Parts: sequence; structure tokens; C-alpha cells
Amino acid sequence: MTALTVVLRTMLSFTLLFLMVRLIGKQQLSQMTFFDFISGITIGSLAAIAASDLEVAWEPWLAILTWTALTLLAAKLALYNRQWQKILDGEPTILVNKGKILENNLGKVGFTVDDLRAQLRGKGAFAMRDVEYAILETTGEVSVMKKPEQEPPVRQDLLITGEYAGLESELIVDGEIIYANLEAFQKDEKWLREMLKAYGVEFVAEVAYCGIDEQGKLYVDRYDDKLTGATDPSDYQVDQYVNADLPADIPQGASKNPHL
Repeated sequence: MTALTVVLRTMLSFTLLFLMVRLIGKQQLSQMTFFDFISGITIGSLAAIAASDLEVAWEPWLAILTWTALTLLAAKLALYNRQWQKILDGEPTILVNKGKILENNLGKVGFTVDDLRAQLRGKGAFAMRDVEYAILETTGEVSVMKKPEQEPPVRQDLLITGEYAGLESELIVDGEIIYANLEAFQKDEKWLREMLKAYGVEFVAEVAYCGIDEQGKLYVDRYDDKLTGATDPSDYQVDQYVNADLPADIPQGASKNPHL
């Protein structure tokens, strides 16, 4: 009976936790603030207690609901009150200003110069002289603006115009046609099948993914891509590389490196 109780409590905790996550919203880990992280840890811990601690009845679930309500309230306040948002999430901190390191700000956020340089290298700035601005965001990520001469040229700099493609919409996913998107582009299934034939596709079920951009250009990926060459290096034996293109007077299996 105890095992069944644990299973039922776990299922209830899972369901409640799933609903709470859907209510609070979803963010990538890299976009989470410290408050978001603490909230997630707390709710997860309460759910674990609710599932496994048989000595408590409904209190953990009440705690989960209360914590979720407070988290939602804090998030709503942050949306409509900038001052509250600053209290909740903090503010970005400038670490490099016009090429100069701000040591006082480094100390405030607990960064050393080595920490700063490591973050800059992660953004492709391997020399301090290349950096114009570096800002520590509230998510803990460092945003970097390089000096103009260190930035790669864009199309506008090269006087090259690009064709606008817009967002790509799904027409086929896992062999299933997305009819709503076809209608949005004022196309029908007959048109789609004719276009697929131009890509050598006879049946819709052969297609893993098909997308269309706002210019009407298709991207088609088949389950059987019929690729040639190496798709997984582990499939090839070492002898193919060791013995390839060896002169006739060198025994098979010998190394091409004269120093070995």
C-alpha cells in the first residue's frame, strides 16, 4: 500500500508541477535570472517532498500553489513596474566602457579581470583592445560590443542587397501535411505534390520536413537523403586511411610520416 501511495503522490506532484511550469512560462536556462532559478529549485524541492514524504498530507501541495502564486505575482508586478523589476531582477552592469575596464564595477559583481577575459573570449574577443563595451546582463551573460574596426562587414558595408525571405513555415513534418499552412500561402495539396516531384519525391510519406519561406521557396528534407561519402567516420576502417595512396615500394600498413 505504501508503494501505491508513493506512486499516486508522485503522479499528482508531477501533474501539479507541470501545470505550474506552464503557468509561470518557459525560459532557456541562459535567460533565467537568479530569482527564476531560485523559484524553480524551490518548487521542484516542494514537489519532491510532496511525492516522497508520507508523513505530511496536503501541506507541500499548498506550499507549491502558494509559491507559484507569489512567483506569478512578482512577474506581473515586474511587467508593469520598472522599479519592482529592478528590485527583482537587478540591473545590467557595465564592465568595459569605451575600451576601459571599470574595476569598481568588476568588484561589485564579484568578477576578476581573469573572469572578464574568459567571458570576452567566449564572445570571440581575445584581446582587450578589441572591446568597446562589455555589459553583464541580469541573466549572468556578458554582452560584448567590439570596436568598429574589429566588427565583420555586413551587406550594407559592401553595398550588397539581400533578398528578404521572412520566416519559414512548415508544410510537412514527419510525413504529415500541415494543411493550415498550405491554406495560409494559398496553396493546395496538388500544388505541393507537384513541387515535391521536382525534388524527386514521389510520396509525402518520404519527407521528414518541408518548409516554405515568404518568397515561396521550398526546403525539402527526405528520410532517405541518399548521401554519398562519410556520414559517420566510425563506419570506416583505419586501414582505409593508413594504406591509402601509398607508393608501391612502401609495405601496406606502413606510416607515411618519415619521422615515425
